[in-house]
Amino acid sequence: MIRKCLYLFLFILLYSCSGDNTGKRLVQADSLIAESSDTAYSILHDYKEAEANIRKVNNKEQNFKVYEGLFLINYKVVNLKAIEYYSRKELQLSSQIAKPKYKYIAFSHVALSMIMIYHMDSANYYMDKIKPLIPYLSREDQAAAYNNLASFYREVAPDDIATIKKYLYKSLRCKPTITAKVTIAELYLESGNESKGLILINQLLKGKDNDVKAILYNDLSQYYNSCGDISAAYAYHNKCDSIKEIIQTKLENEKYTELQLKYDNEVVKNKSAAEKSKLIRLILLIIIASLIATVFFLAILKKKNRYISKIVKQLDNINGDIERLKSKGNIEFNRQTNALQKKLSFKQKKLSGFIKDLDSIQKGIQIFYYLMDGDDYKLTDNKDRNDFIACCRLLDESFVKHIEHLKGERLTIQDELFCILHHLNKKPEEIQEFLGISKEALRKTKERTLIKLRKDPSFKKMADNIATF
Repeated sequence: MIRKCLYLFLFILLYSCSGDNTGKRLVQADSLIAESSDTAYSILHDYKEAEANIRKVNNKEQNFKVYEGLFLINYKVVNLKAIEYYSRKELQLSSQIAKPKYKYIAFSHVALSMIMIYHMDSANYYMDKIKPLIPYLSREDQAAAYNNLASFYREVAPDDIATIKKYLYKSLRCKPTITAKVTIAELYLESGNESKGLILINQLLKGKDNDVKAILYNDLSQYYNSCGDISAAYAYHNKCDSIKEIIQTKLENEKYTELQLKYDNEVVKNKSAAEKSKLIRLILLIIIASLIATVFFLAILKKKNRYISKIVKQLDNINGDIERLKSKGNIEFNRQTNALQKKLSFKQKKLSGFIKDLDSIQKGIQIFYYLMDGDDYKLTDNKDRNDFIACCRLLDESFVKHIEHLKGERLTIQDELFCILHHLNKKPEEIQEFLGISKEALRKTKERTLIKLRKDPSFKKMADNIATF
């Protein structure tokens, strides 16, 4: 029913750009919309799960049907981006399938998506792609294809009556359908050939399809309204409303029947559960009877007391062995437990150290960001300095560890910070401000650091750069 509703939407929306034809198929769609609106999103969820597994399935036709379903469901909820996306997916996959039917469906859906976003030239291009495929389709699909072409030309070239009629007659030759006949009758009315249009409408009204009658009564109401015959237009409008009420009543009855079937299924399930319960009780009775018989036979076997006593003695010996093994096992278990507790304690201490180091690095990263962003921040607190060095050690471990293990005299924290900031290409004024020291203190720090760096040959290049700094 969902698919039927969505294909009907496709036919309605092909007319939706034209004010004169808006809603001509609404009577047919109203009941189907109400029936499917609550389930469209749940079905969309199921198709999304199927789409997620497409790469795992090597069946191209099955994958195409998944994209087709996603296109139709998104068409139902009017998601334009998704409609275009999945129509393109269908088009891409149809090129890998030999059957022309899949190419026809893909081109039709892409053309429809183009119409919805008002790209009529693109829609015309894809509708032209459909024409050479039609002879390879089944008679039913050929009729549907010609109907779609007629609807398209009626939308983009409403004055080209000859072309529209040509495709409608081709559709009728493939398979006579009420849709094509109704469209021809509407064309007669719109093109001024009222007599033929009214004759065809009267023939169609003799049928039993209430949906068709509602459409035709609506067409007649609009026709007489355009002619200025308000009385006749109002009469046919009332007939259209009456048919709608009949359709709605029929749908409600169908829903009631569906609910009744569901109720009957529940009754059958409950009855089945009751029968299963009876079967379980019967099985329990058989088990109890078997147990009674077993006890009876055990009473007879008491005559074999000697054999049983021997077995009991053996069991006692086995139980003694089991107890001894349990005792040994408990000792081994306690030993392993103590060892694990020691390991756990060691890991906990190590984890505490890691957490402490992590807090220090986090603070250092914050200070590092202040420095790189040029914020006004003074690194005067010893803890902040150590945190900043820890952060730099994480970012450039090789450099920081190298300056912390100089050959010769060890660098102070301020010397180390001076080297790191110089390594980060900071200017003297920025280093002075960041360390919160005077120019004289910066000069002394520079001289002291140079003396220590020059004692380590591996830092000669860095010392030369600082000397000209």
